[in-house]
Amino acid sequence: MAVTQHTARAALERLVATFNKKTETLTTKKAREETFSERDVINAFIMPLLRDVLGWDTEDPDVVKYELNTAAGRPDLTLIGTPTIFVEAKRLTRIDE
Repeated sequence: MAVTQHTARAALERLVATFNKKTETLTTKKAREETFSERDVINAFIMPLLRDVLGWDTEDPDVVKYELNTAAGRPDLTLIGTPTIFVEAKRLTRIDE
């Protein structure tokens, strides 16, 4: 299915709501100890953003490369296209000050 402005907006709103809900749960001590790993962040937020909002073909192994050695280092994701995009994911956790 092609991404339209309407479907992209709806997908982005769902992602933001999911993110907000997840970060709200990080307020308890137990949740802070159980972090959301980089892989979880990629699967729950980055891949849906790329696929449903930006229209990238995330199922194509010629487009999305995991931990590819590049001149930029070894980013979590390399999106092959014009331009090539490097994505570095970080775990989702609460940092107490």
